Amino acid sequence: MKVGLILKPKAFENFTVVPNTVLRDQELSLAAVGLYCFMLSHSADFTISIEYLSNAFSNGKDAIRAKIKELETAGYLRRQKVQDPSGKFIGYNYIISETALAANSRHTEKPTTVKTDDGKNRRTENPTQSNNIYIDYIDTNNNKKRNTNALKISKQANDDFEVKKAPKEYAELTTKIYPYFLGLFEGENTVPKTTAQKEKWLDTIEYFKKHYDLKEIYYAVKWARSDDFWRPNVLSVPALKTTAKNGAKKIDNLMAKYKAHLEEQNKPTGMFKIPDATWRLDEHQNVIALRKLGPPINEFVLQQHFTLTPDEINEIRTHLINKL
Repeated sequence: MKVGLILKPKAFENFTVVPNTVLRDQELSLAAVGLYCFMLSHSADFTISIEYLSNAFSNGKDAIRAKIKELETAGYLRRQKVQDPSGKFIGYNYIISETALAANSRHTEKPTTVKTDDGKNRRTENPTQSNNIYIDYIDTNNNKKRNTNALKISKQANDDFEVKKAPKEYAELTTKIYPYFLGLFEGENTVPKTTAQKEKWLDTIEYFKKHYDLKEIYYAVKWARSDDFWRPNVLSVPALKTTAKNGAKKIDNLMAKYKAHLEEQNKPTGMFKIPDATWRLDEHQNVIALRKLGPPINEFVLQQHFTLTPDEINEIRTHLINKL
């Protein structure tokens, strides 16, 4: 059983005819006119809901309901209750008119029974929902001539009319650094191609700005994109906000690896002479090297057996003190 369909004449499939009476009705808000046009623009096999309308506009569900009520009060739209075969209320259909109906001309139709896809009879109070839209064009010239004084809008133009959300606003730093992040993923098929995808990247960068050092994040991503192991694992900025297998955010895992990389890069040269050692200071701030096997290595042994110079040992000492 299909529900949420939009039923209208075939003549309106490839373009949308918007009555001038609606467009020029000074009692309607601009938002209500836009909603009317948007609902009118959909094809017969498209399903619709309050949630869908809310997502299509930059408005919440309550605001959408308010505009539907406004159209209903003006007489351009009529809601019809829908019941399932057991008589349980399941939603509404929406009947759209090209001219405003007088408030007292709106009426509640008696429940009717229609056949569903499974062949069973279905009782409906003002036909079937689930948010179907019926185009109820009313002849205004003694029922002989259809009102043709309407605005024809091409399908593409209609897509651009009143439906686009206002561009989101972001912090200046976010918009300035966005092209630099984008440049790190040049050639990847994950780079944003639509406004929604771009906003997802900007939303993520804005999130990083609020919770991290954004400059540090940029350099971490830049390092990852130049690393043979990390490059195929960092394919977009939004993916870094997701959770990794270890339960941490991917950005936190990346930052830990990046900081470890920096620490390795900034190690004193003397430490590289014993790459498997861990280093610490004793209570007298003497340098000690620890290996998995064998006793601790003091400064004398470091100089005699591992050829560390006094300057290299002092450099290690300073490095360890700065880490305290």
